[in-house]
Amino acid sequence: MSSKFCDRPHCAVVKEHDSSGNVVLRCEAQAVPPVVAFIWLRNNRTVQEDRGTRSTLVVPDRTSFGAYSCVASNAVGHSEPCQLKLTKLPSPAGWAQLLLKEENLIIMAGIAGGVVIIIVLLIVIISIVVIRKRIQYYDSEDGHRSATRLVRRGTLELG
Repeated sequence: MSSKFCDRPHCAVVKEHDSSGNVVLRCEAQAVPPVVAFIWLRNNRTVQEDRGTRSTLVVPDRTSFGAYSCVASNAVGHSEPCQLKLTKLPSPAGWAQLLLKEENLIIMAGIAGGVVIIIVLLIVIISIVVIRKRIQYYDSEDGHRSATRLVRRGTLELG
């Protein structure tokens, strides 16, 4: 003996992005009997009505911030409003916004890596030049105190 009971909808709103960068709100509800109608509200004003078992709302305008609600209903009643607030995030200005795009981050990482490699190579080259100059200095100043002997004994001072 199976008992099926009727229940009003319980919903949830999920925020996603489409390929154009628009915000897409998806409202999913569970109920017995199944949900047949959805109402979308923005700041308590109706913006869209749908029929079916799920509903999506595309928010194409990036300035359409506010409190979004979805109300699902079936033959038994309607759900409590499922809410989601869209808020404006402070965006970086000018060139920083261009650099933060995903495809540019890879380029920036490559450039940063190249700069690090160049700096390391410069440090190595400068160190080699300084050591050679000191060896020449020690060799020319005192013939019996050769730099090669100092290097072998580990007493060559670089300071």
